[in-house]
Amino acid sequence: MDEEKCGHPEFFGRHVGFTAKCIRDRLRHALIEAGHELSTEQAIVLINLWHHDGSNQQMISYFLGRDKASTTRWLDVLEKRNLVLRVTSKEDRRQNMIYATNEGKKLCEELLVVFQKVHEVALEGIDPKEVEVCTDVLGRVRENMAK
Repeated sequence: MDEEKCGHPEFFGRHVGFTAKCIRDRLRHALIEAGHELSTEQAIVLINLWHHDGSNQQMISYFLGRDKASTTRWLDVLEKRNLVLRVTSKEDRRQNMIYATNEGKKLCEELLVVFQKVHEVALEGIDPKEVEVCTDVLGRVRENMAK
């Protein structure tokens, strides 16, 4: 890639993308080691529901940064495994609200432990103030890209 075109000798987006891939790979391996037969995305959907039970599919897609079709496939698998339940919205019948079942909530408790361990590994040796600055910078980059 032409360094002048990307505006920085080491293209920032490459670092962000590669870091995200490394974290997802570590999470996938941690899920396997813990005996959970879930994709990383399916686990993230359940964790999202732990914090925002009753989210609609569009919100889940946005949170994952993925398209609606992919999210629908992940939800189909989770629903077949009795981990989530789709409920048609009373306000807008075109929308499904997604809820974790009791079994899904129980699994979320286990997944949170796995996620926390991966989070600790990712941030090992990094000052919390640096994490705060990094989070702020990445937020501003997302805002810039949304313009």
